[in-house]
Amino acid sequence: MLARFGIPKRTNQSALSRRYTLGYTFDVTPSRAIALIRECLDQGRVKVHRHFVERMVERGLFWPDVLAIVEHPNGARCDGVDSLGRPRWLVRGDIAPGLSAEFLAVLDRDEQGRMIALITIYFEDR
Repeated sequence: MLARFGIPKRTNQSALSRRYTLGYTFDVTPSRAIALIRECLDQGRVKVHRHFVERMVERGLFWPDVLAIVEHPNGARCDGVDSLGRPRWLVRGDIAPGLSAEFLAVLDRDEQGRMIALITIYFEDR
């Protein structure tokens, strides 16, 4: 289903059924968070939540829009931690001239190392 929205098939989509036990913290700057997110996207170390896909469809966004935000971000800010203690990062960027969007990513780790979970995406008010 997600392939029709341009989301790579190698993307791990089992985020909804997974539980985490975390005993670590991330202490990163906004530029490092963007670099980690970009690295995870490049390596396919991404969990895409159903809510994220639903918001993409609702708003007429596609996977290249997500990549555009990460490749040319206007900024990022930490939004605290989620209910499992994972750091939440809001990353914003232009997806077209005069049109900005922002997505929420959670930094996480699995058995193989770093990964991210994409939670939601929306247009940013200017």
